[in-house]
Amino acid sequence: MNTKNYLLFLISIVAFNVNLLAQWDSKSNPIYTENAKVGIGLSSPTASLHINNDDTNSALTINHDNTTKIGVNFSTLGYGLLISSTRASNRVDPYLFSTRDAAGNTLFQVRKSGKIGIGTTAPKETLQIGNQFTFHDGGEKNIANNSYYDTEDKTSKRLVQGNSSKVALAENGDVYFAHSNSDAGNTAITWTKSLYLKSNGNVGIGQYDFNKADFNDDYKLTVAGKARVEELNVRGIQWWDAVFKDDYQLMDIEEKESFTTKNYHLPSIPSEEAIDENGVNLANTLASAVKELEEAYLYIFELKKQLEQQKAEIEMIKAELQKK
Repeated sequence: MNTKNYLLFLISIVAFNVNLLAQWDSKSNPIYTENAKVGIGLSSPTASLHINNDDTNSALTINHDNTTKIGVNFSTLGYGLLISSTRASNRVDPYLFSTRDAAGNTLFQVRKSGKIGIGTTAPKETLQIGNQFTFHDGGEKNIANNSYYDTEDKTSKRLVQGNSSKVALAENGDVYFAHSNSDAGNTAITWTKSLYLKSNGNVGIGQYDFNKADFNDDYKLTVAGKARVEELNVRGIQWWDAVFKDDYQLMDIEEKESFTTKNYHLPSIPSEEAIDENGVNLANTLASAVKELEEAYLYIFELKKQLEQQKAEIEMIKAELQKK
């Protein structure tokens, strides 16, 4: 190597070392480059990496010890993204992932147990939003207000003081709505089912015993309590126009009288005992009442004919008497 080339080599080595020291000087210019744009402390790079921090909080912290329990911390002014170490052995349920707002309030958090909290740092269910809104993922799936399932006591409890309510999706396909009156936080809940949708399509409303056998029968709607409707249209029942047809077999009036004297109700109308046991079938009872009313008109028509015949006979007798 000639003298000229040797001198150029020495000058390049010195320049490289000066530049390297300038870039790695932690007191004045923390790591940066111009064209490759690494940055970290910044002196202009606006991309690839570009980490900057002007206060005492770290813009990036990577740690895995037993003091801070933080794995990765991207933060500025106390907020940002936190990814926790799973080695936080002194905590019951440490978080694995967390985000905060500018005030340092937790916005979203994933705990080591798998529970997710939005707006809370202590989710008691698979998903909890705020202080009271929960999603339970057990055998029975629940979307609830002010309720969580205590796995140790094996019962539902309130999160805070107040009323509780839930929509439950049972394992057998049933869906029901339930509520409970106010009580203190962390107390056991006794649920009252107010609306029940069976997997077979039957619906129950009110505080009804939905485990009763007759809830699984042919009644599509069961209401425990009063019902108010604007209009009720019932189809598929037999109406009794046939009463006025010529071939209708009308019960003899003496026979009907005998029946009512013995049974205390009309032949087509259910007895008091039957209604006490089975309730009133409004459609059939209305149709039967109309049938009895129409039959009564037939008796009236027959009586009218008899009266007209008797009137004619009386007029004939009068006429005969006047001739004498």
